[in-house]
This record gives sequence, structure tokens and C-alpha cells, in this order.
Amino acid sequence: MRIRFWGVRGSIPSPGPETGKYGGNTACIELRVGSDDRIIIIDAGSGIRMLGNELMANDLPKGAIKAEIFLSHTHWDHIMGYPFFTPIYIPTTEIKVYGPVTFEDDPLEDVVGGQMKYRYFPVNLGELSSNIEYIRLKEDPSIDLGEGYTLRQNFLTTLFQLSDTGSNMREKLFARVMIPNLSEICLPPILRILSTMRPWPRREKKWRLNRIWHWNSSLLELIY
Repeated sequence: MRIRFWGVRGSIPSPGPETGKYGGNTACIELRVGSDDRIIIIDAGSGIRMLGNELMANDLPKGAIKAEIFLSHTHWDHIMGYPFFTPIYIPTTEIKVYGPVTFEDDPLEDVVGGQMKYRYFPVNLGELSSNIEYIRLKEDPSIDLGEGYTLRQNFLTTLFQLSDTGSNMREKLFARVMIPNLSEICLPPILRILSTMRPWPRREKKWRLNRIWHWNSSLLELIY
């Protein structure tokens, strides 16, 4: 397996001398798996544009581009590069886009492609001639990446709800770990969510964990 980071920033692309060491693009990671160089992409931040250029130059001459994109969550900094990912405009391209389980009803295609409405972007999602499949991850199967590599089930399904827009794929988040400014808490594996509308109060001692049952009951009470 080979791993290459095309973007590591959060929130907004930040070019400049202060980000020169690791780059100013938002999240995008490329994995090459197995002897057939299977292309796995984690997140479609602004870094995916450069990855797309690389695929066009080095992979397309060898045959159709086939890739799988896994979105950790759909905040804009993790999807903003998608319209600029050149392979989606090539008819022979085959892409599967996987999104996290969510508590919203909007199809993943609308969530990712909404930024390609004419009011925002000159090319509408429906005009793409490539073969793209949008898949909501379920809570059961792991994904076999081939040649002994597996994307594990708990990575795909243990998530916490973001208080503004949805969910985040996360390996494991235990309530025992209290992080300042954390605005959400989840107990695996049942995924009962308690979400606050403001950052986790660093100084307010009156906030406390009142009761935690067995993980399978996934009950957390936050009393203040």
C-alpha cells in the first residue's frame, strides 16, 4: 500500500509561506492498494484537484480511471474540490463515492453535488458523462479492498453527529475522553447522540457526566 497526502488543512485552503511545509489544500488522501494499484481516495477537499491532474497525466493513458472516494463527513472543506476533480468529466471514468451514515434525508448525490448547481458552478452535476455511483455506508459490512486490505466496519459506522450538518466517520470516540470545545458526544455502537448547541464548556464545572450505562445501551446523560 502506498499513501500520499494531497491536502491536510481544515476549514479553508490556506496557501502561503506559513503552510509551505505541508501545503495549504484541504483534506484529501490517496491510497494505492494491491498489485493493480487500486485507487482509494479519502475526502475530496481542495487537494483532490491536484490528485485529479496526476491521474489524468499518469493513469488515464494506461486506461480508464477507476476510483473509490470515501468521505469522512460532508463539511465543505471535505468536498469543495469535487467539482474540480478532472476525471469526473471524462466519459470512461468510473467512480464510487461513499458517504457516512447520516440522520438527514438528503441523498448523498445531492449533498455532494449541490455545490454544482448553476448558481454556484458552471457545470451541473447532471451533465457529467462519467459513471458515478453514490453510496450511503450501512452499519454492517466491512469493505474488502483486496489483497488482504479491509476497511474495517467500526471505521465506517462509529460516528458522531455534527451539531450543524450531519455525521462524521470516526474510528472510535469514547465519552471518557473529554476534548475542550467538543460540541458532540457519541457512545458506540448503538450511536445514540447527544449534541450541544455550543462548544463543550471548558470552564463550567457544573457540566458533568451523570450516568453511563453499558456500551450496548449507549445511554449518556449530561446534567447542568
